[in-house]
Amino acid sequence: MLEIPRKMPPIFQEPLIYAVSTVEEIIQAGLDFVFSDGHGIAAYTEWFDDINDLEKIDWDMVYATYWADTVEDMDRMSAGRRHARAHVHL
Repeated sequence: MLEIPRKMPPIFQEPLIYAVSTVEEIIQAGLDFVFSDGHGIAAYTEWFDDINDLEKIDWDMVYATYWADTVEDMDRMSAGRRHARAHVHL
């Protein structure tokens, strides 16, 4: 059973299944998919369904170990680029 901290409201959602795959396998299987360049809740996040748009993801940020803002990049801690994700419809 999911233990919810007392300060948080209860969260009701169907169980999620996390699967590991590749873009090639998803396309070969003919599955519908979308991916984002940031966190899905952020209004400025863009969603894509064309693999040619994968270049729009900040891959350095996705694979980074630390996301602290730097003088060169003051947007590293936002709910944006580090939360890029993909969803596949099975």
